[in-house]
Amino acid sequence: MKILVIQNRMGIGDTVIFLPFIKALSKKFNTPISLLVKESSKADQFLYQTNYIDEILLLEREKKTNNRHNGFLGSINLIKDIKKHKFDKIIIFNSSFRFHLIAKFSNIPEIYQYPLFQKKNINIL
Repeated sequence: MKILVIQNRMGIGDTVIFLPFIKALSKKFNTPISLLVKESSKADQFLYQTNYIDEILLLEREKKTNNRHNGFLGSINLIKDIKKHKFDKIIIFNSSFRFHLIAKFSNIPEIYQYPLFQKKNINIL
């Protein structure tokens, strides 16, 4: 089973906050997790030796340097990149309609995320 987690928030702290959840998902499904994060999260520099993360995919949406996944054409590029991995499940740590559509078009059968179009009461406790 291949699982992708999307954590598209900006910095190191945002990624660190989600690590217990990612570790719990890995334990629950008994498989390492692939992680899609922004380059600014620096996850590729501090998570590469964890046993519960399989691989770190970078979301290339840096407007000044690398914007391969930015905008409509960027979404198509991201779909192509995700499809190559043939994920069985995806967990999206926000209520993004864009990432929901990307998961659908990437042919991922099981999609889990915060409720769409709901901005209140979606904090992790």
